[in-house]
Amino acid sequence: MYLDYRKLKELRLEKSLTQRKLASKAGLPAASLSRWESGILQPSRESLEKLCAVLEVLPDSIVVADKPAPLGPQRNYPKERKLPTPPPPPVVPPSDYELSAARVLGVPVSDIQKLESEYSGFDKIKEYVTLAKRQMENIREFLEVVDDFVGKMNDRFLELQELKERTQEVISKAKQDADRNCHRLFKIKA
Repeated sequence: MYLDYRKLKELRLEKSLTQRKLASKAGLPAASLSRWESGILQPSRESLEKLCAVLEVLPDSIVVADKPAPLGPQRNYPKERKLPTPPPPPVVPPSDYELSAARVLGVPVSDIQKLESEYSGFDKIKEYVTLAKRQMENIREFLEVVDDFVGKMNDRFLELQELKERTQEVISKAKQDADRNCHRLFKIKA
């Protein structure tokens, strides 16, 4: 379906509107309206509906099945050329720094590879990855020290707990001995 540009112009003139006023009321660029009325370009469905709302007509009343011939001399607009589709990039296995960067940054490896191919300043990213690796190693070392410390503290806690239990046993035994001795003393005196 094509816009009947002659009908569009006729309806605009019936409403006593200039191209600029119609475009303004419809919220569209005046230059586009000029091209539509001259048959150079076709409006989008949305733009057509906006025009019809201002002109108070149905979209079907200003469209035709065949493309109407444009008015006056035509400019030679270049035809759109379709560019050949480039072949897909070869699959390259990720390097260690790409894997590390993806892991540290939380992005897919393909994004890191794309960055590398698009930007020549990838060396800076490599620096950051190397720095991140060093920081990760430092964190691992720190966690090992903390784990070792926690293990030693756990061992010490278990030793102290055993000592507490033995002390409680000794105190309990001492109480029992004291109670027995007291009973003997009272039996002797009595």
